[in-house]
Amino acid sequence: MAVIPWLEYGLMAPENSELVKRNPTWVTRRQDGSTLITLGANQEVRLVRLNPAHPEVRQFLTELVQEVVEKYDVDGVQFDDHFGWPVDMGYDDFTAALYRQDHNGSDPPTNVRDPEWMRWRARFLTDLWVSLFAKVRFHRPQAVVSLAPNPRVFSYNFFLQDWYRWARLGLIDELIVQVYRDNLGTYATELTASELHDLQAKFPVAVGVLTGLRIRAVDMGLISDQVNLARLFGLDGFSYFFYETLGARDGAFQTLHGEVRPRPRKR
Repeated sequence: MAVIPWLEYGLMAPENSELVKRNPTWVTRRQDGSTLITLGANQEVRLVRLNPAHPEVRQFLTELVQEVVEKYDVDGVQFDDHFGWPVDMGYDDFTAALYRQDHNGSDPPTNVRDPEWMRWRARFLTDLWVSLFAKVRFHRPQAVVSLAPNPRVFSYNFFLQDWYRWARLGLIDELIVQVYRDNLGTYATELTASELHDLQAKFPVAVGVLTGLRIRAVDMGLISDQVNLARLFGLDGFSYFFYETLGARDGAFQTLHGEVRPRPRKR
C-alpha cells in the first residue's frame, strides 16, 4: 500500500474560509467581477479560485506541499483537475495589471479563449507546477508526483492545465486521467488518445473510473466493462471515485481485480 495524500482542493478555497477572508486579493475573477463556483447536487458547495499568477498564492501552495512531504512519511502527493485556472477567469485587478505590463498597457482580451491570452495565463500555472515538483523532489526525492486531470483538450480549453507539456518535460511521475463517462463508446474513444500511450514509455498511466456520485451509484456492470476496456488497451491501472460509493460492493470489486499486483512505478 502507498500513502499519497490527495490535495483535492488544489487552487480552490471555500468562499467564506479564513484564508479567503484574510487574502481577498488572492482570488481570481471573471469579467463581471464574479468569483463564485458552486458544486454539489444542490449547488451547496460554494468555492472561489486562487490566482496562480499571484506570488503569495504560489508561496502558500508551495509551502503547503513542502510541509506535507517534510513532516509526514508519505509516498507522494496528488493533484487533480482542481489545480487549474478556469478559462473565464483572470480579470481580477492583479492579473489585469500584470497583463498590461507585458502588453504595452493593453487590457486582457474580452474573448476568454483568445489563444494568446490562454497561453499567457497557462504559463503561470505551468510555472507553479514546476515549483511544486521541484519542492517535492528536493525534500523527498523518491516521492511520486501524481496528477489526475481531465482529458488533455478539455483540461487546457477549460482550465488552462497544459498537463501534456508537463509530462513531456518530465514533471509528472504518474497520470490518472479522469474518464468519467456513462457511455462505453465515448469512454473507449478517450482511452485510445495517442498521448496516453505515448506517455506510458515515461511513467504509469491509469484511468479514473466513476463509481458514483452522492445522489447515485454507477451500475457495477458498467464499472466492470470500463475496467476491462482499460486492461484491453494496456493501461497501468484504475482509480475509483469515490470511496463512499463503493458501498456494499466489496465482493464484486474483489472479483473484478483478483490477484494483487505491485504498484506500477516510473519507467
